[in-house]
Amino acid sequence: MEGVVGAPVPRWVAAAPVLSGALVAAVGAALLAAFLLGDATRALRPDLALSLLGSGASLALHRRRPGLARRMALVPLAVGLLMALELTTGAGATLRALPLVADDVRPPHPTGVLAMITFALSRLLTGATRPRARILGAVAGAVFSAVVLAVQMGLLLGGEATGLVTADLASLPLLLVTLDVMLVGLLCCNAPMPPLNLLMDRGLAGTLVRRLLPAVVLGPALLAQVHDVTEHRGLLDPHLGLALFTAVMVVGLACVVTITGLTVQRTEQERLRLTQELEAIFASIPAMVTLADTDGTYVRSSPFADRLLLPEGGTLPGRNARDHYPANAREALAAQAQRTRDHGVTSTEELYVDMHGERRDWQLTRFPVTDGSGVVFGIGTIGLDITASKRTEREAAAASERVRSFLDAAPDATIIIDRSGTIRYANRRVNELLGYRPDELVGTEVECLVPEPTRSERSAKRAAYLRSPEHRAMGSGSELAALRKDGSRVAVEVSLGPVETKEGTWTAAALRDVTQRRAAELALRHAEQRARYLADHDPLTGTTNRRWFGTALERHLTERPAVGGLLIVDIDRFKEVNDSTGHGAGDTLLVEIVEAIGPCLPAGSALSRLGGDEFAVLLDSGGTAAVRSVAEGILEAVRRTGLRSGLPVAVTASIGAAPFELLDQPPTSNAAMVAADDALYAAKAQGRDTAVLWSPAVRRPRPALAGRRTVQRSPRH
Repeated sequence: MEGVVGAPVPRWVAAAPVLSGALVAAVGAALLAAFLLGDATRALRPDLALSLLGSGASLALHRRRPGLARRMALVPLAVGLLMALELTTGAGATLRALPLVADDVRPPHPTGVLAMITFALSRLLTGATRPRARILGAVAGAVFSAVVLAVQMGLLLGGEATGLVTADLASLPLLLVTLDVMLVGLLCCNAPMPPLNLLMDRGLAGTLVRRLLPAVVLGPALLAQVHDVTEHRGLLDPHLGLALFTAVMVVGLACVVTITGLTVQRTEQERLRLTQELEAIFASIPAMVTLADTDGTYVRSSPFADRLLLPEGGTLPGRNARDHYPANAREALAAQAQRTRDHGVTSTEELYVDMHGERRDWQLTRFPVTDGSGVVFGIGTIGLDITASKRTEREAAAASERVRSFLDAAPDATIIIDRSGTIRYANRRVNELLGYRPDELVGTEVECLVPEPTRSERSAKRAAYLRSPEHRAMGSGSELAALRKDGSRVAVEVSLGPVETKEGTWTAAALRDVTQRRAAELALRHAEQRARYLADHDPLTGTTNRRWFGTALERHLTERPAVGGLLIVDIDRFKEVNDSTGHGAGDTLLVEIVEAIGPCLPAGSALSRLGGDEFAVLLDSGGTAAVRSVAEGILEAVRRTGLRSGLPVAVTASIGAAPFELLDQPPTSNAAMVAADDALYAAKAQGRDTAVLWSPAVRRPRPALAGRRTVQRSPRH
């Protein structure tokens, strides 16, 4: 603490009013409770207890509720005035009329009344705005301090504290402690004011007060105490004892004064040394440093300022600052000086001035110079020639702008990240790709562009990249899902590159939207899958086609030639359905028939569309009975489908079945197809809606052509 108004106070000083107020309030509450307990304590004064309670509350609330704290001081003031009225109007004439004080209690002592009133007045006027009120509060505080010291002296002199009746409190020590605590609290409430600020001052005044005050205050009291003891007990002749003790006190005071003088001498020498160093710095500082009064007249100036503003020679003190303002900056400098003078604010402005035919850039800082009470009495100015730095700054800004233009023209969204993962730059493409304005991203963590579930993973990969940074071009496999401002995600491909800066290695990342490319790749994969699917499947019914079925039949007959069977299913009167209801209804009927046949087939069977209304079924297990059972189930399923479809034509099916165990072993796929076709022909000949199993009896003669199926069919529909 420097001992000036507005200076910060130590923490213990700020807490002292609260603690002291709590102690005093506790004493008052205890005395009030003792009074209310019964007749045994009727000798206590409840008005004094109320006064202590109000005084303690006023101290305790000083920092948090200053207005309420000052109002609480009205309690001891009112009690003190009533007690003063009681003293002036006769014993018990005032307070005893209120039945607060017993008849046998002595009237208050003037010392206690004076202490109560002056303490309350000092608390009421703490922080007052009017000078007269502050002076009255300081006087009241001084009187209260004098009363407390008088009580202390009375105890040291062996009396009863200047005659203060001990019955006012439980005992005289408790009274003294309470008064001391109240005094400490009152001093700490006014910490920026004397005498507490003098005690804590680090300068010469504080040193003198701390060294001499104990000797001045305690010396006379101790001298009087020794004189009283020697006189009453007869240990020494009173005059001899007084002389000896006076000599000791003089020697002690001489030691205190000598030590204090040495300390002050060292302090003054150090201050002189520091002053000389500051003067040397002030004389050699390459800056324009001036101090002017509130009217603008220079009071002090550095040699650099003199040479700069007065090239013809001379010094600035005594001249007015307005006479040296450059014409192009006169209004700005006058406004800056007025803000500093009127509002006490420090401001810094940059301006260019034409000085001696040359344009120079200057940075001027104006700051208020105040006295101990906070009143502005001068304006300080520090001017720095920043022409070179501004030139460098402009060149760097131009280069940065060129680089920014290049990056903004890049086809990809580009961001630059420092080592901590903070985005330092973003070009305009990020708005198109991610929905952020560049200034919204600068200063944020790069992980905000990554979906939450993968942020920790991406952060670890970023740290690993910084340990071994290298260029990674587009298409090197670094793809991720980026989080847009609206919460949606976009697939991007990332290229990385290290950027060396004064702050370490940063990372430049270019992000390219690969959504369309991925969509094209996905469409291509779907087309390829569709082409592979259509190579083996019927596009209408979704069943496998003749090509797939021929391969599957050959494979089965190669592996298990005597197991299973082949069925060829032909829809009866399907041409009439197409002719009467249209091909769309016929296509729908085929799809429904396929869906109805599916549940009739055992596991491992295959259903294929050979063409038109003809289907083939490959059974991979069972014998003749199983083939017959599946054929009958298919016939029933087709009948139900035809009835359910509501077509004007009765839809049924004819089936030719060829159990492999009935064919010549080992059968070929062509032989199996011929046998099933002969059986189908026989089913059509029997009137349709039936299934015929192949036997030699249904075989139809046909010319033999090696390697080809030569089946002569007659119309089946």
